Amino acid sequence: MVRLTVALLTAALLTVAGRSSPAWTAISSATSVSSPKTVQACAVRFGWMHYQRYFTRGDARARVKAGPCEVDIIYSPSTPNLYFPCTVNSFGAYECATHAVGQAADPPLTGLNAVFHSSTGTVTVAHAPKVAVAKPGWVRTYPIRMGLIVPYDAHGNLRPGLTVVPAGFGVDCGSGAPERTTGLIECVASTNCFVADWVHAIYSGEQALCPTKAGSRRMRQATLSIF
Repeated sequence: MVRLTVALLTAALLTVAGRSSPAWTAISSATSVSSPKTVQACAVRFGWMHYQRYFTRGDARARVKAGPCEVDIIYSPSTPNLYFPCTVNSFGAYECATHAVGQAADPPLTGLNAVFHSSTGTVTVAHAPKVAVAKPGWVRTYPIRMGLIVPYDAHGNLRPGLTVVPAGFGVDCGSGAPERTTGLIECVASTNCFVADWVHAIYSGEQALCPTKAGSRRMRQATLSIF
């Protein structure tokens, strides 16, 4: 009963918009709330991040833990000791490694209890109970890609409620083709940015917005360099 009460209270408080939720901190860090329900809640929240086609081309085995929330995704069946760890930041967003971690001599990752579906960016926990999880404000308000708020709409307009910092920094990107559904372009140094034009090729010197952190409404303005 205590654990169920904590879970319900957490779901209610997660509706706090635009900032870190104390309830999220409680459920993602307190070891006393680890249970099948909280594990499934962590899996549901991961699905909000839209990490489809980010780690693997196909489905992969995974481990979902609660207290704190963590999702670890196996790199490939032939390398069960290499995986992508994803942990929750202060905004309640999952931040994932851009490269698999682990060494060839490491033992295989244990505690695998889920499957990551690359086509949808979701994880399915084995024998998971049904849970109702409230979305934080930034997830309810904006489209999300790889844990990042998509700053432009399909017409190239900046979405309301975002803060743009004219940082004036340059970023190198290896592709001149943005993602057609979000304007996302992946750049060096694990930097992900968004352009206003989702359709046409990107050219060097074009302006983009780069979220400062997963889940943050704060965007840095950048000048792209395509190589």
